[in-house]
Amino acid sequence: IEWLHAFVEVRGGGLIFIDGQRGKLQQMAAAGLGSLLPVEWKSDEITSPPTSLRLTSTGTSESALRLIADEQQNQRFWTELPAPHSLVPVEALEGVEVLVEAEVNGQTYPAMVARRVGAGRVLYLAFDETWRWRYKSADTWHQRIWNQLAIEIMPRPFAVSDEYVSIDSGPVSYDRGDAVDVRVRLLGLDGKPAVNL
Repeated sequence: IEWLHAFVEVRGGGLIFIDGQRGKLQQMAAAGLGSLLPVEWKSDEITSPPTSLRLTSTGTSESALRLIADEQQNQRFWTELPAPHSLVPVEALEGVEVLVEAEVNGQTYPAMVARRVGAGRVLYLAFDETWRWRYKSADTWHQRIWNQLAIEIMPRPFAVSDEYVSIDSGPVSYDRGDAVDVRVRLLGLDGKPAVNL
C-alpha cells in the first residue's frame, strides 16, 4: 500500500481501481488505501440493476471517453452501451470528477470517478462489467475505451528530467502564434512534489 501511494503521489503514476460486489476494494481502503480513492462507500444497497450509463458534463469533455467523434452522438452511444448488472453504491468525494453516472430506478449513482492525487491521477469504476460492451461488437468498443483510459491516466513523459526537475515543452517545433504547452514538475529534497514555492 505504501508503494502504491508513492507510485501515484510522488512518482506521478496513474492507477485504475475496478470495484466489484465482493467488497475487496473497500477492505483495502480501510487498510490504508483510502486516501487514494475518489469515493466513499454508502451503507445502502442497490437492489436493482442499472438501466443505463450516461456521461456527465465533465465526462462529455473527456477525450478518453470519446468513442464517436460527434459529441451528441457520443453521449447517446454511452446510454446505449450495455449497462452493468450490478453497481457498488458509492458517493463521490468533494472536488473529484464524476465522468460517468449509472441510472437505477430514476436515481443516479457515480459509476466512473477520477481525481488528481499528488503528482498522479486515479480512476475508479463502481462496476466490473465492461466486458459486456463486447456483445455483438467484439473488441471494437471494449478495447478502444480501455486503451484510451490507460493513455489518459498514465503520466505523460517529460522531455528532460533529473532527480528534482522535469520539463517538457510539447512538440519539437511550433508555428508562429501557436500556444506553447510548458509542463514543469518540481520535487523537494525528500523526493516528494514541491509545494508552497
